[in-house]
Amino acid sequence: MNWWENIYFKNYKVYTDIIELYKNEPQISNQDNTIIFMKNSMSGLGSQMTIFSNNSHYAYSKINSNILYIPHYSENNPQFKYHDETYANSFFIYFELTDIYKNRLKNTNITDWNIYFCYATTWIPNYPKFDRYSFEDYYSSNNNIFYNYFRSLFKLYNSIYTIKNKYNIEYTNIPDINNKHNDHKIIGIHLRSDMHYRDEYQYNRIISVKETLYKLKERFDDLYKNSYSIFIATDISTYIEYCKEIFINDSIKLYYIPEIDRIDSDIYDSIPLLDNKKGVKLGFDILTECKVLSECDELWLSTSNITCILEFIGRNALDSNIHYLHGPI
Repeated sequence: MNWWENIYFKNYKVYTDIIELYKNEPQISNQDNTIIFMKNSMSGLGSQMTIFSNNSHYAYSKINSNILYIPHYSENNPQFKYHDETYANSFFIYFELTDIYKNRLKNTNITDWNIYFCYATTWIPNYPKFDRYSFEDYYSSNNNIFYNYFRSLFKLYNSIYTIKNKYNIEYTNIPDINNKHNDHKIIGIHLRSDMHYRDEYQYNRIISVKETLYKLKERFDDLYKNSYSIFIATDISTYIEYCKEIFINDSIKLYYIPEIDRIDSDIYDSIPLLDNKKGVKLGFDILTECKVLSECDELWLSTSNITCILEFIGRNALDSNIHYLHGPI
């Protein structure tokens, strides 16, 4: 483990946000050899990635472009449940630094650096933020600035796709993704629960999940004539059963990752109900499904920060092959 991956936040003052840190530590605007760790707050994994990118890009642009800004996943709460408490910073279980950071940190130690902490709580006021709810603007220049910024600094560990961790979980490879051929499409579908949908939009779906899947089946059969496979990413086990019923036949294969922790009913949001599962396993669940989705040829996505995670790690599907499960198909 590298020294910068093992710094405990309890040894430092943690400021409310980057703005409060700057007010109290104005010298950072002129400091070199400085690291600001942005500690996770009360939101999910995808939300924390978007908030970090917005906050750190603001600080990079407005305060000091020489500072190294690094996420710090170090405390579980009712919404963030992805920290392994045997690590100082679980971010480095999932991601590694790209050369732009590594080259500055290697051959140094902690005594060579000024270290600060602040929370990544919400988006910076009056600064461009992620437009996650207007699909027409989803690939806006503002969003892409943040995605490109994050990808320039961090990359997903390659081992996440077939990870074996201390919980002895081995995730299944998807054969059709590993052996692609041009006339066969791999279609990724991501489904969040009805409860999550109502929380996001404050009203019920126009059509049910099952009806949506039947409509997708008709569309795919018409376009691809049975020369396609489906990968389903979901936190609801009932939706897996729907997909088995609707898609599987002699020509079409359905893939999903059986080791993912899921709940049975879509009248709840999964995160509060998975409290007994908190830890790095849930983070591996999300990022492994996202890694498989990122390699699909076509994507049908529910509105959530999963769409943002796909952009942070990079994806195979073209913009024209990304669709959103919002409203009629």
